[in-house]
Amino acid sequence: MSGAFDFVTKNRDLFNMPADLPFRLRPRLDAKKKYFPGRGEERVVRELIFKVPWGREEENPIGRLYPDSRLLTVGTTLAIAWDEPKIRARLTHQLTKDQSNDRTSFLREMIRSGTLIPARPVTSSIAPNRRVIGERSGSNMTVSGTGMMLHVAGPWAPADEGGQNG
Repeated sequence: MSGAFDFVTKNRDLFNMPADLPFRLRPRLDAKKKYFPGRGEERVVRELIFKVPWGREEENPIGRLYPDSRLLTVGTTLAIAWDEPKIRARLTHQLTKDQSNDRTSFLREMIRSGTLIPARPVTSSIAPNRRVIGERSGSNMTVSGTGMMLHVAGPWAPADEGGQNG
């Protein structure tokens, strides 16, 4: 086992991670950031960016064509000072019922608009155009093809024919 794996295992509370859940380690990143603490001062700080994701299941009440639960990727990112043992920042998930309800509403709207479709057996290497796929992964649903939706801001709206929100 690596030192990074041992560190996470021994410090699950720091990562807001339940006991006994498997996790992954993302490649650590060496980052340099500019800070402006005030009075015209500028400082470059070097940090280690340490990302640890894991999966969490939640209910998926979006219809009989989809699995009863969905798998979410959650996790924690630490920004650790390079030259001293100090955690400069910690970003972590916080799963709430409101967020789960929002995900359900979002997926139902995607189904209604024809954007989210259930996975079908693969008969071709060509994916359906402009579709998000809800696939079964064990007993859970995973969603793929959402990268095209990164431009969405505010309330979700289906894309028009030109790929832009209306």
